[in-house]
Amino acid sequence: QQSKLANLLFARALASRYNDKQITTYSLHPGVIDTNLTSSIPFASVAKLFYKKKTVEQGAATTVYCALKPGLEKESGRYFNDSSVTNLADKWTDNDINTFWEWTEKVIRERTANL
Repeated sequence: QQSKLANLLFARALASRYNDKQITTYSLHPGVIDTNLTSSIPFASVAKLFYKKKTVEQGAATTVYCALKPGLEKESGRYFNDSSVTNLADKWTDNDINTFWEWTEKVIRERTANL
C-alpha cells in the first residue's frame, strides 16, 4: 500500500512541477495480472479465488491508454483504474504532496551521500 501511495503522490508532484514543460504523468492500477509470479507463494491459490485476474494484455491496457489517448493531458497527475480516471488522487493536498517530495529528496540525499 505504501508503494502505491508513493506512486500516486509522485505522479501528482511531477504533474505540478512539470506541467509548464508539457510533461504529463499518471499513476495507475493495472489490476491483478494472471502470471505465474505467485506460483511459489503459499496460499496464493486461495487468494486467486478473491480476485478477478486480467490477462497481460488487459493489464497493459490502462498504461497504453494513458500513454496514447489524445487530450488526456488535462488529467496529468491523476490516478487511473481500468482506463478511467478516478478521484483517488484528489484527496491529497498540495501540502501532502510537497511533504512527500521533500521527504523523498532527503532520503535520496542520505542514501547517495557516499556514492
